[in-house]
Amino acid sequence: MKKMTKAEAKGLGTARQYAALPFRKLGKNKTEVLLITSRETRRWVVPKGWPMKNKTGQETAEIEAFEEAGVAGVLWHRALGSFGYLKQRVGKFPIACEVELYPLEVTEELSAWPEQDERERKWFTPSQAAKLVHEPELKALLRTFGAKKSIKAREPMGYPRGLTRLAAQRAGKLFDRIGI
Repeated sequence: MKKMTKAEAKGLGTARQYAALPFRKLGKNKTEVLLITSRETRRWVVPKGWPMKNKTGQETAEIEAFEEAGVAGVLWHRALGSFGYLKQRVGKFPIACEVELYPLEVTEELSAWPEQDERERKWFTPSQAAKLVHEPELKALLRTFGAKKSIKAREPMGYPRGLTRLAAQRAGKLFDRIGI
């Protein structure tokens, strides 16, 4: 790789991204999280992406979960935490990224989704997932999330600005039933 000029180094900062942590509860004490492979390096990662115009971080995370992993569900109002990583780019300098991670309780796993031909997806226990991802702070978040107390202590506080797609569908059915 070529040497970075002072002008290039001066323009570097930390970029913001938003991610979803898709999860499902299996019985009373078991939780699984969904990881996907990255397109270029094929590493196990969480669905994440760049900020989107006129979308909150939560909404961006929800859209990325649909596009990259083919899942939908109830997104938590608050981030579980954040983690940093260096985004590797072919033929370019890496970008330092700070990622806010929002848990998404999966209620729908689609058989077809936009990036299905570019990625694998697989369910893991949080401790298994922590061993597979490379980012130390993400490993720690996964281990914390896997603790029984963590999931109960961080129940969703409500929806982000606007409703999720599934919540909107449910609300529409309810309004139809009661005649609104």
